[in-house]
Amino acid sequence: MQEAALEDLGDRDPDLAVRLHAHKEALELFGVQSTKACESAIQQLRDLAARDIPASRSAQLTLAYLLALRGDSCHEVGEWVERGWDNGRFLAEESCEAAPAMNAIWALIYVDELHRAHVLADVMLADAQARGSVVGFQFAAGRQGVIALRLGALVEAEASTRAAFELATDHNLALSLPIHAASLGLTLLERGQLKQALAIVDAVTLSSSIIESHYSGTILLEARGRIRLAGGHREQAIADLRQCGQFADRAQLHNPNFLPWRSSLALALVSQDPQEAGELAQEELDLARHVGAPRGIGIALRVCGLLAEKKEGIKLLEQSVAVLEHTDMRLELAHSLTELGGALRRAGARTVAREPLRRALDLATRCGATALAQRAREEALAAGARPRRPWTSGVYALTPSELRVAQLAAQGLGNPRIAQALFITTKTVGDHLTSTYRKLNISSRGQLATAMTAHAPSDTAAPGYPQPPNPAE
Repeated sequence: MQEAALEDLGDRDPDLAVRLHAHKEALELFGVQSTKACESAIQQLRDLAARDIPASRSAQLTLAYLLALRGDSCHEVGEWVERGWDNGRFLAEESCEAAPAMNAIWALIYVDELHRAHVLADVMLADAQARGSVVGFQFAAGRQGVIALRLGALVEAEASTRAAFELATDHNLALSLPIHAASLGLTLLERGQLKQALAIVDAVTLSSSIIESHYSGTILLEARGRIRLAGGHREQAIADLRQCGQFADRAQLHNPNFLPWRSSLALALVSQDPQEAGELAQEELDLARHVGAPRGIGIALRVCGLLAEKKEGIKLLEQSVAVLEHTDMRLELAHSLTELGGALRRAGARTVAREPLRRALDLATRCGATALAQRAREEALAAGARPRRPWTSGVYALTPSELRVAQLAAQGLGNPRIAQALFITTKTVGDHLTSTYRKLNISSRGQLATAMTAHAPSDTAAPGYPQPPNPAE
């Protein structure tokens, strides 16, 4: 159909021709199996992106997205996004519902440029709210949730992904729903709500057409595999992860920062086939190093460390910590510190193990990672440490939905504007504020801003969310 449209169009509208060509190349790249064909399609997209016309912005953003997914020339991704976004001109002309704008944020996420991605997601969310666009709102909120999850702000991640998931469910947005389910499921898993996480990912039906034609199904397969493994459903997890890997390999989506299916499958296979598990983990580490994104490298090193013998395993876990130490990936750092501390304890170095476990407990608590904090606490106790009990009160007792409403109310927005901004009813806003006042021990809206800023954000905070006191000291 697109070929016919391009043939009929001829030379009458160069801008439209570039848009159609860019869209055609992007779609074909998900289905091609030959490396030569992929390289040809990427080159054609590069040619379109190099043209000096407004329509090239779509090609530039699409190219950035595909390079990020495939793990090729990822050092170019930020530059292509910058050119395509064109200081906001693309969004102003195309709106928050334009696929290249949505994909530009994914591109930045998959190369670890999270703060730039956060800025674009905020702008897209504001555009969606101004236009009253449900499609734009759920896309932007969903991406905000993924960014918050990767930065380790799990309360914000749950609030954003739940809002996106519920809107996609209510409006039957079939292609968006698997992505939001995956993000929400993984967030709930980190929050220690395994049953709820399983229920979310199991409730979404994945047709073969969605899996074969759109990456959203593949994202859910990888997340569902991880969550099922955590729930003890190993065979189901292995089946999900193998299916995810088959599609990713066929479409040549090699960036582990997009789909870390190899490391997840390695952990599922370690007791059944340690040789294949080791090969998968090493392959992911090699790919992550090729891409150059620290988050992917840190995760792959951690999994390799968990599969290796004691001394070699500790060395790899130390490398994982060292890589993540200089990033904003506080949650992944907490995971690696916990595994390092546990490995040191099991190797008999109980005293040495206490410091990484103390830091892991601190970071996990600050992230809101309930399950990880509990594990770090248990490891610390086994190593002879005496961590304090968790501390939770005030703003940290708010649910994710209450937090979103309270943040807007603290900025001076009235209930109708909050309801419009969050696509909820004014009654829901009022109910959330009533509960918030009770939890913060205040009686009026005028006291809300002071109560919400009672704790100053630390340097480990994700944008907009304060951090709780340190329970590990």
